[in-house]
Amino acid sequence: MRPLAAVGADDRLLSLRLWCLADWPRRIRAEVLPYDGGYDCDEGLQHLHEAGFIVRQEVAA
Repeated sequence: MRPLAAVGADDRLLSLRLWCLADWPRRIRAEVLPYDGGYDCDEGLQHLHEAGFIVRQEVAA
């Protein structure tokens, strides 16, 4: 696992808020960074996954 400092500032904020959320990337972005329209939450989640901080799972709808 890489240190949390290895990911960007927005991704670090995202990781803190994920302790209370588990949902679709679009909903997470609306909860965590509602005024930052340029932030790609799905990409941020992928960065956190690649760094070993989260495990992404997909559930059949």
